[in-house]
Amino acid sequence: MRRWRILVGLAVLVILTAAVADRTGSSGSFVRTVEVGKQPSSIAVSAATGRVFVANGDSNTVSVLDANSGLLLRTIAVGIHPGAIATDARGGCVVVANQGGSVSVLDARDGRLLRTIGLYRDAYGAVDFIPQALAVDEGSGRVFITGNGGRVGVLDRCAAKAAGAIDGLPPTASGGTIAVDSRTGYAFVVNSMDPGSGSTVNVLDGRRTTTTRSILVSQGAQDVAVDARTGAVFVIGQAGVDLLDRGGERVARTIPVRSVYGETLLDERRGRLFVGTISGGITALGARDGRVLFTRSLGLFPGSPLAEDQRRGRVYVCTGGTILTLDPRDGARRGAIPVRGCDGGMAVDERTGYLFVANGDDPVAASTPWSWLPSWLRQRLPADVGPAPTSGNGSVSVYDPAR
Repeated sequence: MRRWRILVGLAVLVILTAAVADRTGSSGSFVRTVEVGKQPSSIAVSAATGRVFVANGDSNTVSVLDANSGLLLRTIAVGIHPGAIATDARGGCVVVANQGGSVSVLDARDGRLLRTIGLYRDAYGAVDFIPQALAVDEGSGRVFITGNGGRVGVLDRCAAKAAGAIDGLPPTASGGTIAVDSRTGYAFVVNSMDPGSGSTVNVLDGRRTTTTRSILVSQGAQDVAVDARTGAVFVIGQAGVDLLDRGGERVARTIPVRSVYGETLLDERRGRLFVGTISGGITALGARDGRVLFTRSLGLFPGSPLAEDQRRGRVYVCTGGTILTLDPRDGARRGAIPVRGCDGGMAVDERTGYLFVANGDDPVAASTPWSWLPSWLRQRLPADVGPAPTSGNGSVSVYDPAR
């Protein structure tokens, strides 16, 4: 009898807590947190299929979530240590770069594994290529993969087969970031440490699998972005942001916006490039001419993830335990979302407006009969029914900023 009284009392407390939270808005935009694999390191949304894909680096798996609800649909075994993810809307697939020397391809509709193909090996059969970053040319379907050893791998659409490899690049270029101009089929690869001559950008012809030229840029180059509407190419680094000329032959101008391991975000709808700066803020540049539109001081950490809902006009900036919502027109703050972390990155489903945040290797509580209770209440339960043990896996939290 006493046990039933305790249960009824707990239920009343939960109902009252929910009612207060609903009236005060303290529940915020939180929808749910779902358990994924160990060390979720990257996340991507397939807008065409309403699926979210999370690479779990230490579990050798990819978690597939429903973008409409945030619920986990399935977990797929892929290659060793999956990292970068890219979606191919035309091909209906998702490409995953595995640092164990392979590429896995998933069906964008249900996450089903279509194939895992090994990449390049040396004369002794050992893995000779460790994928780092990748980009998809939506026009031709070519997949570009940077790795080690002065090589960039080129695969056909959805990695159906290897189309070739582009060799002879500086060793530091092949592990750098990459962006593709789908109008021309050219790919731009950042080489941040070219010995003796500072930084360069290597321009690759993906259709012919050749290197066309190398462009000297400002020192400390770390990222590259291509505006598909205008063809403008931006190279972001510690010494500034370089805007290449229309032919991609040389640097047309350098904008004095310094970035150190800060992520960049390109808003093609509004023609803006957002850059995380060395001073912990964010600067917006015009995507056509590179002029500075505004700068906002936000207290960012190096490498703070950025994401955007272009449809609703929201820029999300993670500052550690908080995600700030900014107006892309002037950088004004629209709100703040408390989060557990965002080490694994962020992604937006523009159909629902949901924001998906990978919490890195932050462990989640294992399921117990008491998991439905609020965490503050579980902490006060007796030891035999108290807080749930952690599973050791990471998690993805889902937020609805419109709430």
